[in-house]
Amino acid sequence: MPKNAAETRFFFDGERMFMDINLGKIKFFNKEGSEEIYTANKIELHTPAEHYITLSKQTPRASLEMHIIHKLETTDLVQATNLKMEVKQAIVAIQFIVGDIEEGDKMLNAFGFNSKNK
Repeated sequence: MPKNAAETRFFFDGERMFMDINLGKIKFFNKEGSEEIYTANKIELHTPAEHYITLSKQTPRASLEMHIIHKLETTDLVQATNLKMEVKQAIVAIQFIVGDIEEGDKMLNAFGFNSKNK
């Protein structure tokens, strides 16, 4: 757990559950040559998932999607970063599929979610 985990709290705004927490950094080198550093500062959980992924010509909606939101901390070439980034953040989205233990996600199954109670 991050050092500030004791200060972490969960929030619900009526649409999504989230927590503010320090989860580390991402270093990104964009095509224009700038080095950007993003700090992960929030986790959001969306159920059902917001986004869709097409697999085997089917586009099912995942049961849960987790967003790790990163805020732009620094860039060594502001002009290049501003050409590409208007919102100044990066989001990593991870989808979880509900199913029986052989095919589904172990974490969701541990919470009691499976293909019978989607």
